[in-house]
Amino acid sequence: MKHYFLYFAAIYSIALVLLGLLLSILNLGFITTLPILLAAAFLTASHFVKKELRLPSHDEKIQLVWGSTATALVIACLLLFFYIVTNPASDHLLEIAEKTGLAGSAIIMLFIVIIHGGVFYLAYSWYANQCFQKLK
Repeated sequence: MKHYFLYFAAIYSIALVLLGLLLSILNLGFITTLPILLAAAFLTASHFVKKELRLPSHDEKIQLVWGSTATALVIACLLLFFYIVTNPASDHLLEIAEKTGLAGSAIIMLFIVIIHGGVFYLAYSWYANQCFQKLK
């Protein structure tokens, strides 16, 4: 599984860094990170099917979904940390975080985990099946 987590991490990190550059140049919103997450998840699921020549088992799917979710969240947190540290307007971001409070932050994080888990479940269930059907 480590290979697939590293594969996903490489694709997702490079895409997010490139998106970060575009965000600073074109002033795009952060909602554009969702298509990058979908693309990286689908590419990783496709890579799994092509390399293994099969669909992931139930246990593998659970490992892949939650491992990829954790990997994506760690990458996003690290990039967000560097963004806040290097951004001159980070005081405003930190004020907003303080006003949100612990319960608000927990709810936001819960929704982020649910979205990531749903994306990876879709990738390793539906999209992996689509890729497997093309191999037959």
